[in-house]
Amino acid sequence: MAEASILRAIDEATVDLLTAYQELNGAYVDELEEDPSPLVFMQHVAQNRPFVVRGAATDWPALSLWNPEYLNTTMGDSTVKDLVLMPESSSDEIPWPLWDPDNPGANKNRFSSLSRPLRIELEPGDLLYLPALW
Repeated sequence: MAEASILRAIDEATVDLLTAYQELNGAYVDELEEDPSPLVFMQHVAQNRPFVVRGAATDWPALSLWNPEYLNTTMGDSTVKDLVLMPESSSDEIPWPLWDPDNPGANKNRFSSLSRPLRIELEPGDLLYLPALW
């Protein structure tokens, strides 16, 4: 009985925390119109939120050079594998979010209804900073 009461209190505190976070942060992605200085970059990184630097990569050769034909010619028969970081043991388990707001019926959990997707349109040359576990 006491354990159920504790779990209920934890759930309520989690709901309060998630709700307060959404109220304070809103559903937006910061957009920088020019390359940030190292200090401004780190200020944005420290917020642990996604942000976009508009046009930051427009001069990068890869933007115009990398296309399916170029990559096929350059890479040939090379195999490219997804990089998946797995914990060493179950005690190191990483709490990966499995719920997708674009597919709300799949992997639903008790906090799913509190999730809000962030959406941003990217143009060629834009850089998206996406923090870990986002």
